[in-house]
Amino acid sequence: MQKRLSKLLLFSFYLPMLTNVQINKEIELRVKELWSQYPFSIGIPVIDLQHICLIFSIIKLQQSIQNKLPPPNLQKDIFYIIDFLIQHFKTEEKLLSLIHFPQFDSHTKKHIKYIEQLRILHGNDIEAANVYKAADEILNVLQNWLFEHLRKDDQKYGSYLLELGEISTDYNKQLLEEVNIHNNHILLYQNITKDFSTFEINIEQKTILSIKEIWENKNLATDIPVIDMQHLWLIKIFVELDISAKKSGIIKRNEIFLNTLLASYEYVSQHFKTEELIMRNFKFPQYNNHVIKHRKFGEFLRLRNEENKSNDSMATYNLLQDLRNWIYSHIAVEDRELKIFLKDKIKDVNLFVKHINSKGELDFNSNQVKLYRQIVTPKTNQDSI
Repeated sequence: MQKRLSKLLLFSFYLPMLTNVQINKEIELRVKELWSQYPFSIGIPVIDLQHICLIFSIIKLQQSIQNKLPPPNLQKDIFYIIDFLIQHFKTEEKLLSLIHFPQFDSHTKKHIKYIEQLRILHGNDIEAANVYKAADEILNVLQNWLFEHLRKDDQKYGSYLLELGEISTDYNKQLLEEVNIHNNHILLYQNITKDFSTFEINIEQKTILSIKEIWENKNLATDIPVIDMQHLWLIKIFVELDISAKKSGIIKRNEIFLNTLLASYEYVSQHFKTEELIMRNFKFPQYNNHVIKHRKFGEFLRLRNEENKSNDSMATYNLLQDLRNWIYSHIAVEDRELKIFLKDKIKDVNLFVKHINSKGELDFNSNQVKLYRQIVTPKTNQDSI
C-alpha cells in the first residue's frame, strides 16, 4: 500500500522545477484525483473540507522534502500540518459525540496514537541535519492516517450517519459554530468538490465598499453580466491585496502575495477564456490585439513570482501596481471597446453565454455571483448569470 501511495502522491519528481503557484495548482490537481479515486468523502462538509486540506498539506510536505526545502521552512510545514490535524481531530470527535457513535472510544484512541507518534518525531530539538529523516518518518505516519484511518475508520462513522438517516446539514451547522475556516480552505474545498452552496467566502464590508467605489468611479461596467462579474472578482483580489499589504508584516505579506498570485492565475484561466469565446463568436475586430494583451497579464504574474522567489521586497507592491494598471487601463479603456461593439447585441450575448454555460464551458461560482449582485444595481439581465 505504501509503495502504491508513493507512486500516486509523487508527481513533481518527474517535472521540471515549478513556481510556487504552479506547484500549488499541481498539488490541487493531485488532491482532486485522490478525492475522486478513493472513498474519502464523509458527507459532512466541514469534515470533508478539513480532510481535503490535510491531503493537500500531505502532498505539499512530500514536495517540500523532495525539493530539499531549508530546514526552517520544512519545520514550518510540519508544524502546520500537525497543528491542523489536532484541530481536525477535535472537530471530528465533537461530531462523533453529537451522533453518539458506538465506536467513539476506539476511534479517539487512534487519534491519540497518531498525535503521539507525530509529537515524538517532531521534537523541538530536531537538528538541521536530521530534519529530512524526521520529515520522511512524519510523512509515513500521515500517509498511514490518509489510507488507513481516513479511508477505512472514518468511513465507519460516515456509514453510521447514513444508517441514522439524519440530516447531515444540522450537524454541519453545529460544527461550524466551533470551527474557524479560512477563505483559502473554502476555495480549495469548492474547487475539489464543486459544492458552492455550503460555505460562503466572507468579504469584509470595507472591501465591498472599496470595490464599489472603483467600479462606479471608473465606470467599468460592460453591461455583459458574466464579464462584469469576473472583472469585479479581479477588483476584489486587488483591493484585498492593497488592504493587506499596508498592515501586514513580511511573513504574512509573503503569504498574501502567494494567495493573490494564485487567485490571479485563476482569473486568467477563467475570465480570459470567457471573454475570448465571446469576442471570437461575435467577430470582435480587435480580437487578436486583445488576446496579446491577455497574454501580457500572464507575463507580469510570472515576473512578480520570480521577484518574490528571489526575495525582492518590492514584489508585492509591484504586483499591486500591475493589477491597478490592468484595472484602470485594460478593463476601463480596452474592454470598453468590446462594450461599444456589443452594445446592440447584449441579448444575443446573454443567450450565447447561457449556451456555453450549459455545455460546461464557463467556470464561475456562487461567490462571484453574490459579489456581482452586491455591487451592480439589480437589472433584468442579471438573470443571464
